[in-house]
Amino acid sequence: MIAGVLVVLSAAGGTRQTAAQQTGPAVHLADYEGQYQYQDNTALFIVAAKGRLSAVLGDGKYPLRASSTDTFVNATGDAIPFSRDASGRVAAFGERGETFRRLSPDVPATVRALFEARPEKD
Repeated sequence: MIAGVLVVLSAAGGTRQTAAQQTGPAVHLADYEGQYQYQDNTALFIVAAKGRLSAVLGDGKYPLRASSTDTFVNATGDAIPFSRDASGRVAAFGERGETFRRLSPDVPATVRALFEARPEKD
């Protein structure tokens, strides 16, 4: 299962860009965002939020760490390579020999809300 990317958001020329926070390669996290096909016909979302890339499956959030261009590592150390189509757009990711196609570049507001701070209860 996907788990583990730390990155920094920076603004340049009015566009939102993202770069690796660690000594790894510079990446634009928004390039990877979207809904992906996943195991057992479930939906998995890749979300760039709070300076990191995470996979979201159900209510679970799994951070990813950049390791090289278009490749990330999850918390268990598995490489998660992303592939691009002929136009350079992210088209799929791989995990343990399986390829999971990107269905849409959109991330629903309900999924993004998982990354928002929740008010403390008294």
